Amino acid sequence: MSAALIAFAFIVSDSVRTKITENARASVGDADVVVLADPRDDTAGGRISEQAVQKVSALAGVASVRPYVEGGVQVDRSGANQGGGLVVLNVPELTGSTRLVEGRLPRADNEIAVSPSLMKRQEGLGVGSDLTVKASEDASSTTVNVVGVVQPGADITRYDTDSTPYIFATGQAQAAMGLPNDPAVLYVTAQEGTSDKELLGSVTEALAAEQPSAQAYTASDIITMRAESADAAGSRTINLLQIIAPVCVVVSGIVIATTFTTLMARQATQVSPLVALTGQTAGQESLSRRRVAAAVAGAVVAVLGLGLIQGGVAWRVLQMIGTGAVMAVLGIILALPLLVVGTCRLVGSVCGQVRRPILHLAARNLARNPGRAAATTASLLVSVAVAAAMSSGLSSVASSLQAYAGYNTPVDITVGELSADQDPSSTVTKIAALDGVESVVSVPWLEVKMTGGRQNGQEESLNVAAVDKEKVSPILRSREALETLDDQVLILDRTYDIPDGTTVTLTGSAGSVDLTVRVGEGLGAAVTSAVADQLVGNAPTASILWVRTSGDGSDQAPVSAVRQAVAGTGLYVADSQESRTGFTDQVRQVSIAIGAMLVFTLFIALSGLANTINVSVLERIREIGVLRATGAQRNEIRRLLITEALLSALLGGTIGILLGCGVGIAGAAALLKTDSGSFLTLQVPWLILTLVGILLAAAAVGVLASLRPAENASRIPPVQALAQD
Repeated sequence: MSAALIAFAFIVSDSVRTKITENARASVGDADVVVLADPRDDTAGGRISEQAVQKVSALAGVASVRPYVEGGVQVDRSGANQGGGLVVLNVPELTGSTRLVEGRLPRADNEIAVSPSLMKRQEGLGVGSDLTVKASEDASSTTVNVVGVVQPGADITRYDTDSTPYIFATGQAQAAMGLPNDPAVLYVTAQEGTSDKELLGSVTEALAAEQPSAQAYTASDIITMRAESADAAGSRTINLLQIIAPVCVVVSGIVIATTFTTLMARQATQVSPLVALTGQTAGQESLSRRRVAAAVAGAVVAVLGLGLIQGGVAWRVLQMIGTGAVMAVLGIILALPLLVVGTCRLVGSVCGQVRRPILHLAARNLARNPGRAAATTASLLVSVAVAAAMSSGLSSVASSLQAYAGYNTPVDITVGELSADQDPSSTVTKIAALDGVESVVSVPWLEVKMTGGRQNGQEESLNVAAVDKEKVSPILRSREALETLDDQVLILDRTYDIPDGTTVTLTGSAGSVDLTVRVGEGLGAAVTSAVADQLVGNAPTASILWVRTSGDGSDQAPVSAVRQAVAGTGLYVADSQESRTGFTDQVRQVSIAIGAMLVFTLFIALSGLANTINVSVLERIREIGVLRATGAQRNEIRRLLITEALLSALLGGTIGILLGCGVGIAGAAALLKTDSGSFLTLQVPWLILTLVGILLAAAAVGVLASLRPAENASRIPPVQALAQD
């Protein structure tokens, strides 16, 4: 199975990389040289100037120059960036793999087409929808109408065609959005007889004189760069297989070694009937000098591994943590025979020979041959350790990043703006009754003037939320921003670019207030209700609504319901669901990877355990015959072998969970640690439930592996067993 999985991984990986390379080649087309603008070049606005284009076009050996124009906008709702950056391209020709999915191509300067990936990101977006965008934080907003959906082909863009969100617009529409029309890339095709190296030299020389910041590359270099960039993002399938295959190989190696060791070990066939019944020689056989020395060496290796893990957390080096984890596993495997003996003796002494005779005998049998028991346990230990490490690490990262997302976007949905003459209570009641909405609060929304925040002391308009801490606390995902809010403070998020501690003056219709700026994420601009009274007095103000949804805030259904509820009222609906949904999807994908890996490795361990128990039954025929001859019933023989397998599985599972959980949390701590501290958050109930599930899965594997061998052993006639050599 491992060999087949590795072969499958190679085939899928090669197919995906071939497709990536073909897409990169298609993006270049028939060009021989590609010129890239430097986005950091402020003099040219991150574009290739018209003079540079003309100079390159006039070069000897140039057959044609194809300019590639692209822009970037943000979806704008209430002056906030919602949904990240969108790539704007010219209206494409429907050739190659570029196709019109729905509607038509845009023709007017207020029309656009969108890609399917953008429709997935923007809930409720479709043909006929309006979209408000802005080219930058300081630019004015533009509202455009979606008239079509276009699936871009690799030949019209330099980015991924499936996940990158695109807008397609005419040149006039792009100008209306405030986007430049200079190209970001030039695709230069050589005349027949001119090599790409010669053309590259000519283009480089021309650019050095006209626009030194622009860089020229051969088409083959660009293809390689784009393919590597796309491959670095990785496909989920390849990443999944890259995780599963090596773990399966390790588990398979342990299973093969276990089976080989069992086949070579013939100790049990020479066990006398007296030893089979009393186990008096267990201590001498199991605690040999060689085994004790191996256990001591294993303990030393395991301690060194734990030290590396601790160092990896302190220095934030994941590779060190991984190396330490491997050393710890190897050390524990070396010491496993001694752990088997100690555990079995403890179980035997606790249960007692009279109270639990089957359990007592099973523990004694494992202690009598700890080498075989340890080898059997090792495969499950590795499987469970890897699954526990990934589960605990994922749980820690997920809960920590959800808390971080709550800190940066504490309000799930914002609805606004209701004018001063509108009563928000009816809208609050309407939204609160929707499925998936947990609570709603109305927040006064003030328009004031601010001075002192900029170096030039210029007065600027500012919209401020008047926050009543008691009212809004149940709404917010994180209350950290409120901790610094008092009657002398103005909370501003980082987008205002005003340093923490700056003194500013807010002026409203009723007076002015001097406040100290405290930078806090997620609330935009906020003051207390007392400060709001000083600014506007009893005058009516506009208001916005803050909405908290059920669950972790990643469900898009409440957002859609709120949009439908306020449709036609002129109110906007801004949400933070997209980032949460994207993260939730990533967590779900990694969880699938963990589950798949656990299933594969446990299946391999299942076959190995079954083989080992089968061989064990063959070696212990005389012992089974003695037990049957002294009164043991078939069901007792069956229970004995199942109990032995269950003990091995639980021992391996318990050690694997303890080690894996520690490694996973250590990795998450290193990943989430920053110079200012760590924001590691443990979701203990979910983690415990997951680890218990993994342990039960390991126990189930032990029981399943022993069912058939136990049944076969119970059917052996005592006379035939005693006659066995």
